[in-house]
Amino acid sequence: MAVYLTGDTHGMVGSEDFDRFEVWNFPEGAELTRDDCLIVLGDFGMPSDLFDSDHDLRSLAAKPWTTLFIDGNHERFDYLNHLKVEKWHGGAVHRYPRYENIVHLMRGEVYDIGGYSFFCMGGAQSIDKAIQQSWGTWFPEEIPDEAEYANARKNLARCDWRIDFVLSHTCATRYLAEAIGDKGFIGVGAVSDKLTDFLDELEDKLQYRHWFCGHFHRDCDINSRHTVLYRSIVDLEDYL
Repeated sequence: MAVYLTGDTHGMVGSEDFDRFEVWNFPEGAELTRDDCLIVLGDFGMPSDLFDSDHDLRSLAAKPWTTLFIDGNHERFDYLNHLKVEKWHGGAVHRYPRYENIVHLMRGEVYDIGGYSFFCMGGAQSIDKAIQQSWGTWFPEEIPDEAEYANARKNLARCDWRIDFVLSHTCATRYLAEAIGDKGFIGVGAVSDKLTDFLDELEDKLQYRHWFCGHFHRDCDINSRHTVLYRSIVDLEDYL
């Protein structure tokens, strides 16, 4: 099983965010099968934040691989929250109706994928909350609730706080400045919140190989064990 990872897609077929999956940008994708996975690190955005069409989902589902995603802050939580919860590779997931190869990896869950353990913690705080509210696309569920934090701690305790890979949308408070970079994130500097502080807690307690996040609209390595992804697609094999 091959596993690839990428950052925010924002649910728009034909955009630069979605173009990364085309064969001229991701030739490896043509060789993948349904047994292989491509993981989106939040802001999946399908169905679109602005439209009720499933055109984006149809286009992605036509790709040969299985698409997995954690949620970010730009999601249709009103849609996700009505999906049936199933078990997949050891953890709870939402599977999209009619699109069996698109799977939402839920918050605080641990999965066995390709023989490696993955801990997933989606969500982030929107810096464009006011705009989203005016469009009717902002949902308070963008930040985890206490039950989701408790679920995360419970599942990690079962793993003796040892995991191979951590997947989150935002990052721990201590790495916000590096993740955002010198130019800031769309003009906004580092602002911590309850979720980034929770991820900070995990940094102190959790043993892991590598941590991947999206959210910051840039591709960079914070350090040898932390990678921020946006439009790049990386092969997990390179981090083993």
